[in-house]
Amino acid sequence: MNYTKNLLLTLAFILLQIYCCNAQQITAEKVFGGYKFSMNGENLNLKELSGIVQANQEAYLLLKKARTNSTIANILAGIGGGFTGYGFGQSFGEGSVNWALVGVGAGIFVVSIPFTVTANKNAKESVQMYNSSFEQEDADHVSFMYKIIGNSNGVGMALIF
Repeated sequence: MNYTKNLLLTLAFILLQIYCCNAQQITAEKVFGGYKFSMNGENLNLKELSGIVQANQEAYLLLKKARTNSTIANILAGIGGGFTGYGFGQSFGEGSVNWALVGVGAGIFVVSIPFTVTANKNAKESVQMYNSSFEQEDADHVSFMYKIIGNSNGVGMALIF
């Protein structure tokens, strides 16, 4: 009987830990050019982030928009940077900068900026939406604390509500 009671308490403790560990919030830190997202001290890119927020449908759809805008921005910025670099690079071979290519490249790069801004805004809103769902759940649950204790009778666990 005592063995069964200990087994049930241990199982309840493990399930409680799994539930609490899965309900982790994502932090968004403002950095140059956007946001850095992390969970449990580990940095997350948009692809990893979409896997995490998938449980919240609204946040997931918003993050999909952010990923699309980010992809478009990266493609445009790469093309713009390529034209600009090629225009400046011609000065090594021909002795003069091809300002037309540099201007086209800079223009394409500037077009990518609104896509980047929109992607950052959508990603941040998605994370806020995802985190707010945990705040609502936390208000509905009873807070508790547990301690591992030991005395002359053995080792045990105390659960305090």
